[in-house]
Amino acid sequence: MVTSYTPTVKLAKQGSGENANTWGTILNQNVIEMVDNAFSANISGSINYVSAADKTLTRNDGAGDESKLTVIGITGTQTSTSIVNLLVPTFTTASVANGAQWAGKMYIVRNPNAFSVQVKNTGNVGSNVPKNSTMGVLATPTTVVPLFTGFAATSAKDNTRYIANQFVERVSIGTSAGSDPSFNFGRITQSSISATSFNNGLITNLSATGSATFAGHTTFASIATFNGDVSVNKRSMCAITTIKASATTTIDLSQTNFFVVKASGAVSGAVSVALPSPTNGKVGQTGAIYLITGASAANSTFSFPTSVWKFPAGVTVAKTAAADSVDLLTYFVRDVSTDGTMKAIDVAGIKNFTS
Repeated sequence: MVTSYTPTVKLAKQGSGENANTWGTILNQNVIEMVDNAFSANISGSINYVSAADKTLTRNDGAGDESKLTVIGITGTQTSTSIVNLLVPTFTTASVANGAQWAGKMYIVRNPNAFSVQVKNTGNVGSNVPKNSTMGVLATPTTVVPLFTGFAATSAKDNTRYIANQFVERVSIGTSAGSDPSFNFGRITQSSISATSFNNGLITNLSATGSATFAGHTTFASIATFNGDVSVNKRSMCAITTIKASATTTIDLSQTNFFVVKASGAVSGAVSVALPSPTNGKVGQTGAIYLITGASAANSTFSFPTSVWKFPAGVTVAKTAAADSVDLLTYFVRDVSTDGTMKAIDVAGIKNFTS
């Protein structure tokens, strides 16, 4: 029989009676030293991306190489938006004692760089290792799947920033007896979250069911929809957008709920401001609009098309004439057409606040 090799780590398997008087050297070099190398944390065989964006791990029968390392360090220089590809071996399927067929190898990929690494097999199926992180992956006959992720990796020997800057993708998190599924200072994307507490987190594309509590400062980068009741124990704030009015001034209701519209004091004497139908309003949106006259713009007027602006009894509020006067309109968006055109915004006015 001739020498054969194991399907995963490619260790030498000597045939019966083969290599007389030399089997000890082959056993040491082609088996024992390779096993030691495969389970060490040595990253001296780092993968350098300075010259190319695609690297394939070398894989040799009965010899040490890149694919036999457990920990792989990523080095090199790419642009911060680059994604480089690391191709790991596609292992053949092997039978195990219970009749199941399985093969594979775990890699720990340390990526302390400003670019991401796609760890894939030759079929281009795999997992993403984010920039400045370490990720464990399991390479199987058909894919590369993540085992753990999110450990900072600013240097090869870094022990000071473990589990900082967590990055978790596509997770479903729920509670069970005795568990406390909370994430602090984490970034979580495309997640379905049930009865979970998040502190100081950036959360996008969030679907939350059950009782979700957000403590600290939480930012939603896109639309957040709550299908149940929303309870606020402290303040609820909304930004105010200031508009320096021109002869025709259109309010974009997508900017905020609260507006200050000011007839500029840079123009001497009265000015006339027409306020056409607002744009981008949503049914149920409510807020307030301050109308302010500048210091040198006494007797300025604001006009509204009553086809859209709906005042009590159809009587438009007349702006207070005095210079520096402040009037307040409260509004409720009642009707918007299917193409987004405003059809009815109900308005009530309160006049003559102190400037």
